[in-house]
Amino acid sequence: QGMLDLDFYFRAQHTEKEARQAEQQERTLYTLDKIGRQVDLLHGYEIKNRHILKIGPQGKPSKEDKACSQHTSVLMSLMTIAGGYEVLSEAFKWGPLIQGSNLIEIWRDRDGDLQYSRLGWNQFLLNPGLTKTDLSDCGDIAIGRWIDEKRIKFLLPANSDDLENITPLTNVSRWDFLQDPILQNRANRMLMEEWWRRETEFEETVISRINMPPTQTVKAFLIGEEKPLTQFADDYYNGNIKFAKSEIKNLRKQDSLPAFSRINKPTDVIRLTIFVNNKMVFDGPNPLRMRDYNFIWVHGDWCAECPRDDIKLQSHTRRLRDPQSALNRRTNQIYDIIESQAHA
Repeated sequence: QGMLDLDFYFRAQHTEKEARQAEQQERTLYTLDKIGRQVDLLHGYEIKNRHILKIGPQGKPSKEDKACSQHTSVLMSLMTIAGGYEVLSEAFKWGPLIQGSNLIEIWRDRDGDLQYSRLGWNQFLLNPGLTKTDLSDCGDIAIGRWIDEKRIKFLLPANSDDLENITPLTNVSRWDFLQDPILQNRANRMLMEEWWRRETEFEETVISRINMPPTQTVKAFLIGEEKPLTQFADDYYNGNIKFAKSEIKNLRKQDSLPAFSRINKPTDVIRLTIFVNNKMVFDGPNPLRMRDYNFIWVHGDWCAECPRDDIKLQSHTRRLRDPQSALNRRTNQIYDIIESQAHA
């Protein structure tokens, strides 16, 4: 469906059967495109009226206003330098308006600067169990794209030696809507696939039930605060985790209740595996060290509870396809009648 939406935007609005019949009958098929005009108007309106990204306070505004203003200034500077607003507008045009959805990718270049790029509808797959648009419950994301060999070495400098002996691909069973492998091999490009996934790890954590006074090297540990067990052992027991566990178990308050509690705290961890021409070249945590995906999903009309995968995600172009087809059909019928009368 996304491919059909893209065809309609590029004015390839007639079916193969209609084109074949017109060729056999030596007729000309006319296209009175209305979709492109609407898409361009909405895209231009978004560019004209787009707003800056602003960070707002979550707690007491009077105490956080200054910090939020500083963060907003940094974010505006990053978006301007890296062309983030242009990427956002392009993702709006090709995602919600035409293809159905796009991804905005955030990555760090070799100089350590954040960069933004857009992934089209045919370059990624989201977990089908997704229900939230912020990707917070998305189990994994698969990404596939053809990239120049030198570009891959730039993105993965530590793995550049592993790329020397990779054989070219002649056939790809995945990513049916990407470019042809044979043509990409001639252009010295490789298929880089990324598998992002959300995993849960458990970290032993200590919860304080008493107020621990500060020392010269350790901050105060107050009631209700949490610390990883390893940090707790380093702060108070010279890194002896076994002895720290024993003390946590035995220490009591005056009312005989435990002074500390030890729990296994679950935390989300994002892991990434990269394949180049079906060979794994990287497997590790998120390179940006974030506990979330480095992507923003920009989508059109989407209904998570819809049981039909072919219609649960739709672009603005999708609802214009039938009226556009009817207009083209009526226009060609009128021209056929006029031409037949002229020949008669």
